[in-house]
Amino acid sequence: MYQYTPNYTRKKEMLITTMLLCVSAILITVSRLEGAPLPALWQFAAFVLLSLMISVIVRFLIRSYTYRVASREDGFDRAFDLTVIERTGKREQVVCRVSLRDIETAERQTAENRRALKEKRQGKRTWYYYAELSAPDLCQLTVKEGEDVFFVMIQADQTLFSTLQNK
Repeated sequence: MYQYTPNYTRKKEMLITTMLLCVSAILITVSRLEGAPLPALWQFAAFVLLSLMISVIVRFLIRSYTYRVASREDGFDRAFDLTVIERTGKREQVVCRVSLRDIETAERQTAENRRALKEKRQGKRTWYYYAELSAPDLCQLTVKEGEDVFFVMIQADQTLFSTLQNK
């Protein structure tokens, strides 16, 4: 069994959250000034920014993921699964389990191939299981279950990536 939990820095996410909160506070203050044109418009803009801030907090600051490759007994056969565990606060939940046999390719996302990988998953189901805006070690998994092809985006260190490639 191999397990990997990325070390999250989250500096960008904290900066974005703080900026959204400050701009929202400024917009609300401006809407309350006497003679401010269209105060409802300023308040609506502040509401939109606060909603975006909550989305960033929930998606990137509260969540973390653990990736585990472990064996399981499959009748007479021994198979290996990639399991993605989502941690929100103290609660843990398995959000994805994929057999390594079903993973067709594992590709590391770089600045050079980012656009090509995005075009590859265009119009196909894609699940994103990473909790950083600009994760440095993103990996795109192409999974085929029967006739169904979908993509899973995860953060993978070198050991996990080579395990997924060499399954």
